[in-house]
Amino acid sequence: MDKYKVAERMAYSLLRQAKLRHIDLSGLTIENFNDYLDDAFGDGGEVRCLRFLDLSDSYSTRFGPFESTEQMDAQWECIELAIDKFHEIRKE
Repeated sequence: MDKYKVAERMAYSLLRQAKLRHIDLSGLTIENFNDYLDDAFGDGGEVRCLRFLDLSDSYSTRFGPFESTEQMDAQWECIELAIDKFHEIRKE
């Protein structure tokens, strides 16, 4: 799966969880996403990890071992695309 499809899945997964819990994520950015999601959901990072970051792991580990520069670069690229996509679909 390409990074755009992964980012789209990440965005829809996050949007679904926000809607289910009636949480406004309009202030989410690439700079604050870790703390913002942890604070918004108050779940110790479950949504952030299981419904968002884990989706990018399957894509990004194709570029190198976990926590390698190549893997982390690919993961951050997915996260940034997913946050952009999230805001795009949130406004629909």
